[in-house]
Amino acid sequence: MVSWERRPAPHWLCSSRCHRRLLLLLLLLLLPNDSVCTDKASYTPLDAPGEAGKKVKIFLVTYATTVRNKAFCLLAASAQLRGFRVNVIGTKRKDSFDKMSYLDKIYALKDFVDSVPFEEGNIIVFVDAYDVLFNRTIKYLLKTFLAMKHRIVYSAEIGCSAGRETLSKRQVACDRGWPYPGVYTITPNLNSGVSIAYQRQFRIFLESCIAEHQAWMAYIKTMPGLVDPYFIGGDQSLISHVVAHGEVRQPNNFASCSRPPYEEYQAPKILPRDASNAARELNITLDYHNKLFLSAYSFRIGKEIIFDNGRVMFDASAFTGCNALHHTWFQSGCYEYVKSRPPKVTPAILHFNGRGIDKEKMFEVAKYMRWPNNSMVQTYQIRDVDNGVSLNLYDECSAFKGSLFCGESMNECLAKES
Repeated sequence: MVSWERRPAPHWLCSSRCHRRLLLLLLLLLLPNDSVCTDKASYTPLDAPGEAGKKVKIFLVTYATTVRNKAFCLLAASAQLRGFRVNVIGTKRKDSFDKMSYLDKIYALKDFVDSVPFEEGNIIVFVDAYDVLFNRTIKYLLKTFLAMKHRIVYSAEIGCSAGRETLSKRQVACDRGWPYPGVYTITPNLNSGVSIAYQRQFRIFLESCIAEHQAWMAYIKTMPGLVDPYFIGGDQSLISHVVAHGEVRQPNNFASCSRPPYEEYQAPKILPRDASNAARELNITLDYHNKLFLSAYSFRIGKEIIFDNGRVMFDASAFTGCNALHHTWFQSGCYEYVKSRPPKVTPAILHFNGRGIDKEKMFEVAKYMRWPNNSMVQTYQIRDVDNGVSLNLYDECSAFKGSLFCGESMNECLAKES
């Protein structure tokens, strides 16, 4: 006997099971859109082992208005060699970028996180597009992140962000209210170019950032002479403000999706001292000891940045710039950390933040890293989320074949770069 799924019966013979399905479909159609967790966009997840052996989906996403950029080609090739799949947002947001500059990354990232069907274990990895290299495998990144017991982790760096009120007056000065870390470190400040987070907490945090931006925009309209501080300071100043001083705003916290209560996740090991309510409630911290991420600003090749068999390592004990930190508290913590002779670490993701020579370090470091053969690159696909298409990385990077794909492997070309 053939089941009704293969050969539907006439409606007057529809079984009780059929009636139940029709009723369920009708109820779903009558529910408001926000009550159903649906797939709203095209993306590429990656299944990986998570907590207690459960599989989790990892979504690597970057913001780029164009992928035809040499630095992006290096990012994508290094990521895929180490097991990541690259999703790109921003290719249809040039007008938004021209209007909002780097702030648009937060709005675009919020849209992406919203588009991913919610599951409690989903993990989002965000990286900047034009100054990042992947140094270790997805397995290492996930294992290290899970061991930290936090829900959101940002990269840590030497440089500081200016405070909201200071930027509003077109002035630049480090935020004097930035919370002191709970540990000794040479990188006490937040860097927004690399982060890893659980989807649920990340969405709430991004909502909180957007709410802060819009509220402050409304405020400065009533105060002649003030400007949008976050347009000047970019996404990093906004994120830093919410971590240091912000409140959680969560108007749309996956209302219809099954989830455990917040209390299950309130077990932070290290948080900035006197951090904001947002940082405490969402369990946000920084990667103070650079096990996940390295923001390479002010670090020297051959000193703090060293190489071992195709991998980049970081030696904090070689650092000599503690006096450059903006507060004596941070300087003291830096000196103590260097004096403790911390072990060398091999971060999963390298971010060459800064300008000029600090940006150019990316191409110098790339010479000493492991790269795929050209035949492998020809099979790599990146996902253009905005346009809903997959792109062949080799084809998209064809303008740089002479400097990236001149031999059998990318290593041969990069080694020839002056």
